[in-house]
Amino acid sequence: MRGESMIGREIHRNCRGALSGLAIAAALAVPAPVFAQKVLVTQATGTQLYDVSSGRVEWRLASPLTSSGAVFTADGRLAVTLSFAAITPEVMVIDAATGSLFTVPVSFEPRIAHPRVTAVYGLTGGQIGFGTMLRGTLARLDLNGLTTYGGCPPGTTSAVDLSGDGRLLFARCDSGDVAVLDAASGALVRTLPIGQGVTFTANFDGTALLVARPANGGAVEFLDATTLAILSSTTVPSSTPCLPSVAKASPDRTTVVVSCLVPGIPLPTTFSQVLSRPALAWGPYVGSGANSRFASVSPDNRSVFSTSA
Repeated sequence: MRGESMIGREIHRNCRGALSGLAIAAALAVPAPVFAQKVLVTQATGTQLYDVSSGRVEWRLASPLTSSGAVFTADGRLAVTLSFAAITPEVMVIDAATGSLFTVPVSFEPRIAHPRVTAVYGLTGGQIGFGTMLRGTLARLDLNGLTTYGGCPPGTTSAVDLSGDGRLLFARCDSGDVAVLDAASGALVRTLPIGQGVTFTANFDGTALLVARPANGGAVEFLDATTLAILSSTTVPSSTPCLPSVAKASPDRTTVVVSCLVPGIPLPTTFSQVLSRPALAWGPYVGSGANSRFASVSPDNRSVFSTSA
């Protein structure tokens, strides 16, 4: 049951300036193209917002080490991330225009933002390792606070995605199933037995899924999201066999970044490549490194960002 919670009151109290005049779950415009060229970088020494077109740092924040990334709300005004500065993890909410922030004492790792309303989806109450929540319980954070969803048994969700229109929510369970839920209510729509070890992303209206299967010869498949019928398939165009995973999709879901892990000694390497849907046409090679698994597509669908460590 949804309602005003301690977290919701904290968000209202601290965000009064940044969010004044915005109703809970009010429809918001898609971020302007100018914001598409802003990148938030979090690391041990702090957090910085870069303007990619000019190379200028908008602001620096001496924030603590956070998880592997931050999620911007639909209007581009707030960035939400998980902080490990305190004894227990807490949510850090950053005003993207000024760099000011406040924290909320709850363990919640955001994974994806709703495209039209001030809400982010992710995991709560799970085991944290290597700077990320390995698995947890599916949850939604908005101005009402934190609401947990079903679909997968508690503590067994490892991946979260939304259809591009924000109607359907997809959660990967440890069982190998993907639970499909109504994103607003959390009601279970269907369960898809996709299998173990796959990564995926939905298309714009949630009628199809792009799935990468490392254990199946590196296949990348476009599946019907009701019947799991294979609509088309491909493999990563690499001279070296690799284990593919779906990284990020553009907001319109026409472009996807696929990362591919190449086993090796002493260290494996990872490279990323752009894939266009629904024809599954391969595009540019993004880059490679010992750890370059984090890649994303800008909201204007013109730039791909890849992080190497």
